[in-house]
Amino acid sequence: MSTLPRSTFSGADWLRSALDAHHGNLRSGRTRPRRGAPTVRSSEISELGALVADILGAAYRGLYHLDDRRLMEMDWSDKDRIFLTLGQGQELATYDGPELTVLAVLCHDASVRLAVCGHGMNRLALSFHRRTVNAPSLWGRHWSIEAAVEYVRTKLFDARPRAASEPAVDAGSGPEWVRGAPPRATHEPGILPTRGAILASGPAPSADEEGA
Repeated sequence: MSTLPRSTFSGADWLRSALDAHHGNLRSGRTRPRRGAPTVRSSEISELGALVADILGAAYRGLYHLDDRRLMEMDWSDKDRIFLTLGQGQELATYDGPELTVLAVLCHDASVRLAVCGHGMNRLALSFHRRTVNAPSLWGRHWSIEAAVEYVRTKLFDARPRAASEPAVDAGSGPEWVRGAPPRATHEPGILPTRGAILASGPAPSADEEGA
């Protein structure tokens, strides 16, 4: 499994210390398990668990910024899947709070598949699965960030001209790949026609015109 450079924010090292203290308090009776919480009997952290802790620590600028109660109740020893429930109403965004972007980039770099799904009322859950770059099976493989960016920029857009009735793209805004690659303006199999293509085709023929 891929590794990451050492983060400047607290991740796996902080988690090891916090888990040891938490389980020590449980054994001594100083802390009681929360009612209904999953029972985690080990403070062991797997290779995947440590990697995910470092990814989350970088994304949230310190793992301790997440709900520590939930962190202590997670099974970090799983070798194939780590599952985290975020706090109620907590969002993920690409910028101005760029946790989603950081998570995506680091998971690509580390060959970890991240799935974001709904969990309960107004909550999100993050599910991290172990993958490898060159696995023979699709279900065990993960692409690099470079391959993902190339796919988006070269496979999802083309350079054909936009229909005349389509609004022009501001040449001074947006990344180069957007400015030079407007959406398709014609109707092809599996691709919905754009508004410009519909307008350019003119009004639908009347019943008399169709019978002529």
